[in-house]
Amino acid sequence: MTSAITELPSRAQVVWDRYECPPEKTLILANTVTRLKGMDSTLQERLINWGYAICDTAMRAWVDRTLAKPGGFPFPVSGVG
Repeated sequence: MTSAITELPSRAQVVWDRYECPPEKTLILANTVTRLKGMDSTLQERLINWGYAICDTAMRAWVDRTLAKPGGFPFPVSGVG
């Protein structure tokens, strides 16, 4: 998944700012080869968190701006890096 916040409408920035997703960290995750094979649990949690953040931001930017505020990452301790 190589989506970037810059590809979303400017209104998405408000939502994106709720997450700590530095581009240099998410680029590393974007270049991670995913496969049907075990991976380090922390890396897996970071990939899930990043996917959650970008999908949540896109939903609020394109589909429904009235959704309740997100509570944070599914795996808050792992963050995105």
